[in-house]
Amino acid sequence: MTWIFLGRTRLEPEWVLFPEVDAEIFQVTHVVSQNPEENYLKAVIAVGIFEDVFKPLDSQLLSYSRTPTLVSLPFPKELAIPRIGIKRLDSSSVNWNVIVESRQGVIAQSSIVNEVVKAITPLFEMSSSHNASLRYNLYPRAKEVICEKNSPVLLQPQNEKRCLWTIDNHNKAEIILATQLYLDPETSDKLLKNHFMVVNSKKYYEMPVIQNSIYTGDIFGLAGFDGKVTVVEWEKTE
Repeated sequence: MTWIFLGRTRLEPEWVLFPEVDAEIFQVTHVVSQNPEENYLKAVIAVGIFEDVFKPLDSQLLSYSRTPTLVSLPFPKELAIPRIGIKRLDSSSVNWNVIVESRQGVIAQSSIVNEVVKAITPLFEMSSSHNASLRYNLYPRAKEVICEKNSPVLLQPQNEKRCLWTIDNHNKAEIILATQLYLDPETSDKLLKNHFMVVNSKKYYEMPVIQNSIYTGDIFGLAGFDGKVTVVEWEKTE
């Protein structure tokens, strides 16, 4: 089985969370801005659940390595669908980024989300958007968004009228979705926070609707390619 990309992030003193995942074996690849051998670089990676705050169940210390680090983080599946969190423990000025991948399973969702997605996905495929909009009284607004590799971009601004949202990634690399964008105080680089999904190459993603509710805030993307993605936002007609 191949490694499944979960995300890339800069290590921070606070927990950075990755999407829900059904896996126990992870690979962490380290990317630094300068020679780390003269610095003491330490971090912690943990598996746990998110209930208003991240609650770690098991953790493992990390240090910088020229080769990827393998991490085993077992989690009782009957408890919940776990999330992986990572945070920095040292105070070095070295810009330390990590790429996290999973070995087993795929990005998961709760059972209720799976049921909703299973029920509505056939109705809202791009090829049948016209029929879906007539049947469910929804109006689709499609657009292409230009993406630059490793540069955050606003895919969709906040819209309280949003009823459904989809993205079609027809490129050769993945795009990470997140709900927040912030500026690094030291480098002024634009970085993403609150990652919630990784849309792999040649894949289509539909944001789940749970109990008739959907996320209506800003949606940002971080692409691993130079190209375009197609996003569609659906609103109710009057």
